[in-house]
Amino acid sequence: MRLYRALVRSGFSSQKACAKYQMYGNKLTLLLEINKGNYYQSQYLSFRKDSAKMWKLINSLISSKEKLLCLPEKLFDPIKSNCTSNPEAMSNIFDTYFVSMGQQLKSKISPQPTIHIQQKLMALKSHLFYMIL
Repeated sequence: MRLYRALVRSGFSSQKACAKYQMYGNKLTLLLEINKGNYYQSQYLSFRKDSAKMWKLINSLISSKEKLLCLPEKLFDPIKSNCTSNPEAMSNIFDTYFVSMGQQLKSKISPQPTIHIQQKLMALKSHLFYMIL
């Protein structure tokens, strides 16, 4: 908290205060992640014979209270050469991109030779053992 106050007092212009605040923030984040990992590992080890508690632990890791959307606010339209924030236009840009990617990938894949089913069976016949009663 003292580092943040020093940073605010400097008007966020002190590079030294900013670097120090950022360094300790990164260290704190790292320590929190390590401790979180250790906590879940110890919980896993203690619940490994109790499947109900194990699933509660797994669900607590997977589920979140809020669903986060990872949608961009703006998207560049290469056809019109401008940015747009219209959701319908953004959807069309994604559609166009993925359709064109599919066509590009299709052109890069060499066609497989078609083998008639009889040819496949003849190739397998040599490996099969027939028992005649």
